[in-house]
Parts: sequence; structure tokens; C-alpha cells
Amino acid sequence: MNGKEDDPTKPVPDVKWLMEEQGQNRFIIISSSQKIPLPGTKEGNDQPPHRKAANYYKKLQNGRNGSFKVTMDDPKKPIKVEISSSGASFLAAPALLPASSAAAKPMRAG
Repeated sequence: MNGKEDDPTKPVPDVKWLMEEQGQNRFIIISSSQKIPLPGTKEGNDQPPHRKAANYYKKLQNGRNGSFKVTMDDPKKPIKVEISSSGASFLAAPALLPASSAAAKPMRAG
């Protein structure tokens, strides 16, 4: 990290309570945003996504075996989550077909 530019954000009290006191082990946080921008880039000043907030979530995941994902890190791979009585977990996403295969006419039977 490059000093203050990448220090995790300091959350407001309600968010701090939710994330630090109510959050469970093996949590999942999904940011429905573009990729987290690199420090010092033009995009680094745009929001969302907010790099300091992402750093806060990443810091939390390290202490609780959690996961932080950004939807547009890999736009071709959907993020699927299953929530059960034992908690939340990621499901393997099926491989997407190339556009040419998806547009092809299906074979006719008979």
C-alpha cells in the first residue's frame, strides 16, 4: 500500500457495527462495480468503486476467512452464491459458450 492513498476507509458507526460485530466467519462481500482502480490512475478518483472501501473489506476478510469479490473483475464469469443453513458459499459458474456457438442454430431432430 502507498500510505494514506490506500489506507482502508474508516467506516461510519453503523457500518462498523454491521461489519465488525455482526459479520460472521467465512462471509462473502460482493461489490457490483467496475474493477477496483489502481492507485495513482485517473480512474482511481472515480466512484464506485472506492479503493479505500475495498481495502477495508479486504482487511476484514483476512481475519475471518472471508471473501471479497468485484463483479467486473471477470465480466464473463458470473458470481454465483448459495446460501444454506451452514452459511454462504460460491458455486462454480458454468463455462460460457463463445458468441458464435450461442448464436448458431440448434440441430433439428427427425
